[in-house]
Amino acid sequence: QFFTSFSTDDLEGCLKAYETAEKSPIDSASKNPDLYYNRANVHKFYEQYQKAIDDYKKSRSLDPHLPAQDEIENIHRFVKKLSKLIATKNGIKAKRRLKLKELIPETSQIREAERREFVDLKQGPNKGSFLVGVVISPVTRTWDSPVSFIVMDKNTDMFVLSIYGVVSSLQSDLKMGDVIYINQPVLKQISVNEFKERVYPCVSVGNAANISVNGKPLPKKAFANPSVKVSTFSTSFAKESKVTQKAKSKMIS
Repeated sequence: QFFTSFSTDDLEGCLKAYETAEKSPIDSASKNPDLYYNRANVHKFYEQYQKAIDDYKKSRSLDPHLPAQDEIENIHRFVKKLSKLIATKNGIKAKRRLKLKELIPETSQIREAERREFVDLKQGPNKGSFLVGVVISPVTRTWDSPVSFIVMDKNTDMFVLSIYGVVSSLQSDLKMGDVIYINQPVLKQISVNEFKERVYPCVSVGNAANISVNGKPLPKKAFANPSVKVSTFSTSFAKESKVTQKAKSKMIS
């Protein structure tokens, strides 16, 4: 059984536990379908969808009764849907995009960070950088985390923004046209082997304190209290932690 955690730190421990179990000299450990199914769920949480698919396939081969094929099909549909939405600018016409673009301030500052446009980001972590855009729409999926939105920057480039450490209700709190500040963005390209032509860009933020909306930090109610409980092949791995509220918000002007 797997319960999604909102904390990326929690799940690092899970992945290490699964890796240790997979390498165990005990045959029953590496041949246990739950090990691969649970690890697939962790990869899915991290938006590492091809790794998730690979582990779902392993779990399916060991236990056809697990809903692994359903999970694989959900991922396929999700990646195809998101790649199409980004490629078609979410169906928003050029005139409307220009109006939304005008909501983004020409200049803004975050202490110890330099403003970048999406096209300027490099793959992976962009330390010392921040991005400003407008919320276009929430992203819906059949699993809870992370909480994601389609965002557009000043150049009208669109991308998926995934935020960890927040509650799902944030999707209904942020509205189209809200100006969102993304500090320390991490850029990755998401695809799966079955649909290599379907690729979409994703900016992820592991620490929700690096997100501000309309010049204000996220409210305390937006932060999740993470808990992860994962049953492995023979033991239960459990860890609980709290998202710190002491992180100082970056000043935006």
